[in-house]
Amino acid sequence: MTIENLLLAMVNERRKTKTDEDDDYVHIQQLDSQWPRLFQSYFLSPTTRLSQTTTNTTSDDDLVFYVTRQVDNDFHHPLHLVEVFRHHDTKRQPRLGTPEYDWEETTNLNLVLHQFEYTVTTAVCTKT
Repeated sequence: MTIENLLLAMVNERRKTKTDEDDDYVHIQQLDSQWPRLFQSYFLSPTTRLSQTTTNTTSDDDLVFYVTRQVDNDFHHPLHLVEVFRHHDTKRQPRLGTPEYDWEETTNLNLVLHQFEYTVTTAVCTKT
């Protein structure tokens, strides 16, 4: 599977739920949505998982990210939290299709985080 295949599948799935109006509607994920299947195929499956772009391997990043579907916050806007799990820790990962997760946003986030190279710089400051 390639990133091009994933992008085409994402466009096709998005067309199923997108109306002609832009942001003036409430998006409710359908029960027969293919987002959990896309997420599983491209980010979880050991045989079809996307490779990392720079090294063409799947072993670089063993983290998967899940976007939760939360109630409105104090400002009446949806509040989404991100949960992070190790790729091989399948016992702790949420079940695919669980309605507490936004599977479209989960797929989008993993696409971005797995296909770009990041450098993290940390520092430890101590008081002497």
